[in-house]
Amino acid sequence: MPELPEAPDGIGEWSPEHVEMCAARQWDILQDAYIMLKPGGSLAYSTCTFNRKENEDTISRFLDS
Repeated sequence: MPELPEAPDGIGEWSPEHVEMCAARQWDILQDAYIMLKPGGSLAYSTCTFNRKENEDTISRFLDS
């Protein structure tokens, strides 16, 4: 999805359900990346959103697992 300034009509696509879906996708991506990480490797996690659910909450869940 383009950034909102590039697609102002995208604001209408955002909903609590959309946030949950994106957070679940981020969780899957993070899990897959961790599985592929070689021992002693580094993992960087970044998203293109300021959404706490996709960022801080996903990292907290990952570190607690």
